[in-house]
Amino acid sequence: MTYFWETVDTIAPGLGWRHFGPFHLAVLAVFVLLGAVLCRGYRGMDADKRRRWRRTVALLLIADELFKDFGLLYGGNFEIDYLPLHLCSINIFLIALHAWRQPKLLDTFLYFVCLPAACAALLFPTWTPLPPLNFMVFHSFTVHFLLALYPLALTLRGDMDPQPRAFPRCFALLAAMAVPIWFFNRAFGTNFMFLMRADEGNPLKFFERFGSHLLGYPVLLAAVFAVMYLLLRVPPCPPTNNALRRSGPSRRERAVSFVNFLCHFIFPLDKKNCFGYNTQVNRSYATYFIFRGEEECVSTPCRRGCALRCCSAPCAGRWTNTSVGPA
Repeated sequence: MTYFWETVDTIAPGLGWRHFGPFHLAVLAVFVLLGAVLCRGYRGMDADKRRRWRRTVALLLIADELFKDFGLLYGGNFEIDYLPLHLCSINIFLIALHAWRQPKLLDTFLYFVCLPAACAALLFPTWTPLPPLNFMVFHSFTVHFLLALYPLALTLRGDMDPQPRAFPRCFALLAAMAVPIWFFNRAFGTNFMFLMRADEGNPLKFFERFGSHLLGYPVLLAAVFAVMYLLLRVPPCPPTNNALRRSGPSRRERAVSFVNFLCHFIFPLDKKNCFGYNTQVNRSYATYFIFRGEEECVSTPCRRGCALRCCSAPCAGRWTNTSVGPA
């Protein structure tokens, strides 16, 4: 605990840890597992519990930022460089705004900017000179984990609807932040948003060989946009709904659905009749079996005859045939 209140500016050399070393990989593994559990839990909540979850995460982020300020003041290390003007610090307040007001632009901004920025900070941390038992290490890891968790959980559940066509407005919002912060950096000698220089371990450092690390911003933004856009094209997982699962078909009826799926799509049986069920209903059974009855209904047959790619929509708990499953 000797170095618990130290910062990267005051710590003695040789006390830190390596990028992607045992400690770094262990923290990332814990965050991946914890994130998966929390995202799954969020998907299974009703609307009221999800609202409280969002506001709890927003309050935890603010508390984490206040913990950082307390540690800096207690250790006598608070400086102007620790003002909340980094992109991730600004995202704390944007998430708080989203948790209470949910403006549509922030759906896109938090997904395309906040989520990849937080993940990049976790993968390429700038606090490696500090020992593991240090308040800034705790703060930096946990705050970036929460910054990544919030948009990820909401996007997977469908509570955030990021729109690629709104990305130019997100870029304008980002520029509106960067321009005054650049002048602030020039006036006070700070490096918020890494606009003046790139620290060791920062991916922007690579672009200094081409003249300026700022050249990396448009390149990385384009790459991030492409990757995040492709991820949006992946069909979302159906939300977990325990109440709906209990009201859906039994295990036997799901087994019958699976048999119907195999018979209809693999074996050359009559397309209008499969074990006594018509084509459209059978496709619904198949999709319902695959998705385990978790609030996913298929109301129309798909064009290519593949149950996994049929058009789906929330059922609202209504079945056309309550004894078997959704139509």
